Parts: sequence; C-alpha cells; structure tokens
Amino acid sequence: MSRYETLGQDVNFDYECIIDTYPDMIITVSLHVRPDQHVRSKAPITRLFTSTRKRKETLSGYVSQYDGAIGQTRFALVHMLHACYQKPYEANFDCFNAWYDRSSREKQREKKNGPDQDILKVVGSLSIETLYLPVMDPLQPVPLTLKECNMALQAYQWEEKQQSGRDN
Repeated sequence: MSRYETLGQDVNFDYECIIDTYPDMIITVSLHVRPDQHVRSKAPITRLFTSTRKRKETLSGYVSQYDGAIGQTRFALVHMLHACYQKPYEANFDCFNAWYDRSSREKQREKKNGPDQDILKVVGSLSIETLYLPVMDPLQPVPLTLKECNMALQAYQWEEKQQSGRDN
C-alpha cells in the first residue's frame, strides 16, 4: 500500500505495518517523495540567468535520483528488544540523507576551503511505535494492528494471572 502525504514541518503518517523478522536484523525505513504534477521546474534559460546568490536551495537537492528517497533511518531491533518486548515502545530516530546534492554556493566554498568530508545531513526525525511480539502459537493468527496486539497481550496476561491464581 502506498500513501502520499503533503510534505510539511510535521507529517503524521499514521501507518501500521508488520515486519516479520529475526531479532538480530537491522531495519531500514526510507521516506520517498514524488513531485507534484502541477509544479514545473524552472526553464534552463531561467536557471542560466539567475545568480547563485539568488538561487535558493530546493528540496530536489535532497531527493535521490535513483528511487526518490529523501531520507532514511536504520535501527537494530536487538538494541530495542528489551524496551518493546510484548509492550508498545515509541522510539525517535534521525532521518539522514547521504546523497544530498550540494548547492553551487556550497560547491564553490568547498573548492575555496578544500573538500569537506562527506557528511550525513539530518533531514528530519521519525517517531516509530514498536512492539515485539514473539510467536507463541504458530497456529494462532498474528494481530494486524497495535490495538489488536495490545488486546491480545492483555488477554494473555489476564489468562496468566488467572492460572497463577488457581495454582496458589
């Protein structure tokens, strides 16, 4: 499923997905953009006669030519496992961009001062709510949403509590 949101200061995707993975894997989340059809790029002649000082940095410098990615983040589930094991956990990650196309002003500064090392540009922050749910019974269907996971966990914990009460 592919959904698009209008790019702005704060974008709430409100998108849930299931990642069926081993705990020792590294997960990469990428944000992709698509150009609006009604926005035209400047004509080459306009770009030729616009001074570099007047030319503003645009979002297009951040967009990957290959797949339209604007930023990505990576995290290792094993580092978060204790926090999200059978309970919701919200984590914040910086979205970085390693393919940023420098503006002509930055390129001139680089020629003058010497080359900078390639750095990752942080283009935003991504808040992710995670929940690690181990497979307890392979025959049971996997909950599809965080709400269903919470309800299943509460039912499981209630059942465990009832059984431990009977054992005493």
